[in-house]
Amino acid sequence: MSRKRLLLLCLHMAFFSCYSQASFDDRVGATSTGEILIRLVIKQGIQISNLKDIEINVDTSVTSDVVVSQRFCITSNTDGLYTITGFSDQGGSAPFSISSYSGDQIDFKLYFQDNIANAVGDELIPNVPSPQYQMEQNGVDCNGQNNAELKLLIPSTQINQAKDQEYRGFLNLTVAIE
Repeated sequence: MSRKRLLLLCLHMAFFSCYSQASFDDRVGATSTGEILIRLVIKQGIQISNLKDIEINVDTSVTSDVVVSQRFCITSNTDGLYTITGFSDQGGSAPFSISSYSGDQIDFKLYFQDNIANAVGDELIPNVPSPQYQMEQNGVDCNGQNNAELKLLIPSTQINQAKDQEYRGFLNLTVAIE
């Protein structure tokens, strides 16, 4: 085969190969063949919902730690594992914390239960993904039935050393498919 024909054949193949993923029809005749590419992409998703703001009112002298629980929903459209990561806007990678307008800070601990039937949860460390948990397919917003729980623990020593009357901050939670 001459070089010219070989080069022409290579160019011809390169030209038609760019259309290999598009639908095409063969020549007119007694039969004709067509081919199309079918591609299905199923997006894996995870949802955290039903979180509510927390307001805590305590007396000035507290004798025991303050524990507040909140149930919420984590659901997915796939099987597998997930982690949860939390951070507070005031503490960054330091302990979870809330602050007063003067900048005084109160630290707190955060615990997570992936199954509210369990009595014990895992302590979350700021900006560190939790252990892996099994995902549940419970429908959007868990069909109204919460399946996870956060426990916020503020040590009485932190409250009793507070310099100001009001402390606030945001707790950011991220769930991620592993």
